[in-house]
Amino acid sequence: MVVLIFQYEPLLCYHSITMAVLDIALMGNPILRQKAQPVPTDDIKSKQFQQFLDDMIETACQKPEAGYLTAGLAAPQVNKSTRVFLIMKPGATSANPGFNVYINPEIEITTNELVTGFESCLSTPSIGGEVKRYSEIELKYQDRKEISHKEIFSGEFAVYIQHEYDHLEGILWIDKVTDTKTITYC
Repeated sequence: MVVLIFQYEPLLCYHSITMAVLDIALMGNPILRQKAQPVPTDDIKSKQFQQFLDDMIETACQKPEAGYLTAGLAAPQVNKSTRVFLIMKPGATSANPGFNVYINPEIEITTNELVTGFESCLSTPSIGGEVKRYSEIELKYQDRKEISHKEIFSGEFAVYIQHEYDHLEGILWIDKVTDTKTITYC
């Protein structure tokens, strides 16, 4: 999970009462170091998997990190080793919240340009540090309706996607920190 750098404003999440806020796996939990397994295409539209996606969204809406809005959440962070993550929709606000779902994503780097930014994570509570990420990527993925997509992302959304994708590979932001002197409480 990566967080947006502005003051927390509670997201209004409108879901049925059957939603569940899932437990967050913290650094040290072995699931965060495993390579997540693909979601079988036949499972994507299943009631059970759709419920899991709804529960992930509810969890992302309810778990601010150090006073910031949740920008993304990966399945390994909620103790499920499967290749799916969420990213806050562009322009999302407390009045108009929402997350895009990315299933079985594959990243291709489209530039050598790197950007440095401060990252934090629900799985590493209250600490953050500077990480370098590619400024543009291409992402192939399926959405929750089983539709395949291929999109180019740049700027902050490219960074968010790389952060969440790393969770699927068993990598945490702290593994990529540019200088350990930048690690701080947040």
